[in-house]
Amino acid sequence: MSRYFSFLMLFIFSASLYSVNVRKLSESARISLITCSPGDELYSIFGHSAIRVFDDSQHINEVYNYGTFDFDTPNFYLKFASGKLDYMLSAYNFKYFLPAYYRDGRGVTEQMLNLTQVEKQRLYEALEINRLPENKFYRYDFFFDNCATRIRDIVFTSVNGRLRYNKNDTLNMTFRDMLHLYLDRQPWTRDGIDIILGSRIDRKVTMYESMFLPDYLKEYFMNTYIVDTKSNDPRPLVKSDITLLKPRNNNTKVTNITPELIAWGLFMILFIVSMYEVWSGRKFFIIERVLLLVTGLLGIVVFYLWFLTEHTATGANYNILWAMPTNLILMFGIKKITDKGFWRILGIITIISLSVVSLLWKYLPQSMPPMAFPLALIMFLRISKIIFPKNKRF
Repeated sequence: MSRYFSFLMLFIFSASLYSVNVRKLSESARISLITCSPGDELYSIFGHSAIRVFDDSQHINEVYNYGTFDFDTPNFYLKFASGKLDYMLSAYNFKYFLPAYYRDGRGVTEQMLNLTQVEKQRLYEALEINRLPENKFYRYDFFFDNCATRIRDIVFTSVNGRLRYNKNDTLNMTFRDMLHLYLDRQPWTRDGIDIILGSRIDRKVTMYESMFLPDYLKEYFMNTYIVDTKSNDPRPLVKSDITLLKPRNNNTKVTNITPELIAWGLFMILFIVSMYEVWSGRKFFIIERVLLLVTGLLGIVVFYLWFLTEHTATGANYNILWAMPTNLILMFGIKKITDKGFWRILGIITIISLSVVSLLWKYLPQSMPPMAFPLALIMFLRISKIIFPKNKRF
């Protein structure tokens, strides 16, 4: 659990208590974790989490949603791309929550939390203070500070006692592996995400960290016990589990035409074209220019996300070894790399970088998208053929 978030919560609670009149929950009040199944769109593909507070005697039936943002934010798209967009906590009547998920065919489950009256009141007050205009915004981070981790932290800081998880606290998966569980049916999206996310997400995840995904937050809650510090008696964090909506969106089509298949097909075609060029003496520089243009543009994106944004997961991205921003420069001097000077040096640097990807593929500290290997091979062969014209072998 983040100590900084805990301290912040305590500070916000003490500083803001005077400014909000929080109602006293009745003994029959219920607080629950709401988990929504993944949708078909990219923004919903990993699911969603929220908290529901229900107290019929106090006419309370609110859902607290940390996954919302304001489209009217100045420079919205620029801030989103730069990792500077603030998300916010929204609270509204629960009757408006389910219809949207029903229309999308997504499932919704509710886990009733097994909290004491003191814990329920503390959690409810923390949520109400969080929803204040001066407190509701936070800097979103997909892996470490999102709609699921915010719920994890606010619930865990509200209970009395230590928490004990009933299963092994380690997973034999990386952050990237966990994303792939949801992207197997969408290979183009998977490879696109793998290009922009760097090596920082290729370390093993603890069970606590895995709760950035709503499904794992749900599983963790189901297997967590609150252990009383005095009596040492455990009680389950979840009292009951019910299904509010059954999922109906399992119709995502699986395509057999993957980026890897296209890349290998392109490799075979260009290999044959390269052999023809050697045999005929002709050179089709347009092929190199297109390859350098596409990979150079990708390199600009990788460079921007790595060095010019606040995204934590896009740094240390080894895809820049084959998608080099300098490919855009080399594109204009592809005919001159046989000459001595700048263009030849740039060409040699490029093929060295491509050879690192090709030869050390499995030893790089980052899991690369499968399509990157044949693309790196293609570019290595094409540029090497030009820079070393007397070498007839590939």
